[in-house]
Amino acid sequence: MFLLFYCCYNTFLSVGVLAAIPEDIKSKSVLKAGVFFGAMGLMLLSLMLNISLTLKSPEVFGFSIPMNCITAGFGNLIKYAVSFCIWCEIFSTAVSDAFSVAKRLSARRSSAYMPACFLTVICCLPLSFFEFEGLISFFYPLFGALSLFIVFRLLYVSRGIRA
Repeated sequence: MFLLFYCCYNTFLSVGVLAAIPEDIKSKSVLKAGVFFGAMGLMLLSLMLNISLTLKSPEVFGFSIPMNCITAGFGNLIKYAVSFCIWCEIFSTAVSDAFSVAKRLSARRSSAYMPACFLTVICCLPLSFFEFEGLISFFYPLFGALSLFIVFRLLYVSRGIRA
């Protein structure tokens, strides 16, 4: 069930960014190619990560960041490089979430994007004081269940529009 929540949550997060991008990218072919290659790259990366985690299970289950367990045998440089990449991934997710929320909040006003972005970041700032593992274990299932509902609702509505 958590796998389904995780997939729906990440799908829902991408909708906010993908819905706002066509305003900036005018060429539909460039937009489609970017979405396709981005999705394929993420799928390939996800597949490689899942294979790595599967090969090292069950010993990785006790780690907050299992990739650090996997890269521990490759030396400190690789371990720190992977940790930095994971940090960048978390940061880019936060930036894209703030972007999509701010775009959604400012959709009706042309000059309100910056205040909406500032407000979004200020409202989320207190979350940075909590432990990463606690945030993930609380928010992923919560937002995953909500996203599952929204994805099914969007599928239902889009089916009704085509009929």
